[in-house]
Amino acid sequence: VLPPVTMTAAQITKTPVQNVETIYTPTGTVGYMTFNDHILPAEGQLVSAFTQLKSQGVNDLVLDVRYNGGGYLYIASQIGYMIAGSARTSGKTFERLQYSDKRTADTNDPANDTPFYNVASGIANTGTTENAPLPILNLGRVYVLASPGTCSASEAVVNGLRGVGVEVILVGGTTWGKPYG
Repeated sequence: VLPPVTMTAAQITKTPVQNVETIYTPTGTVGYMTFNDHILPAEGQLVSAFTQLKSQGVNDLVLDVRYNGGGYLYIASQIGYMIAGSARTSGKTFERLQYSDKRTADTNDPANDTPFYNVASGIANTGTTENAPLPILNLGRVYVLASPGTCSASEAVVNGLRGVGVEVILVGGTTWGKPYG
């Protein structure tokens, strides 16, 4: 018989962006980051991470989303912009919602398109200032570590980058897909 245990509730703060590192190799500077959640605090953490990687002159990036179940699509769009840069993304659609044949008007409505966002949202709890320009790496290639735990907005990053000509090298297991919505 185990003794009784007393537990106290406490607020826990998630850290969606972790392990931001720079690796110097004979072929160039490689950035690495773990990104686990497309949640509000991620925006400011991503801006800081991309600013750090830009200042260190990375010319390749490993984006680890093996445990990222998705979240806000606008954050996925911002990641796409920060990786690809303005020349590749200007005037392009990051993602377009496609409805069933019963809602073709919605599919064709440009208001349902998500652009590549190039500025911070400034939404409360993001740690960003509204309309502040996002840092960019201008990369033509990115390595994405994926697993069955990778889904939804994380997959949108992959597809959005491929749609603007960024070479995405997917490493790891099959991703999960959009589980709901």
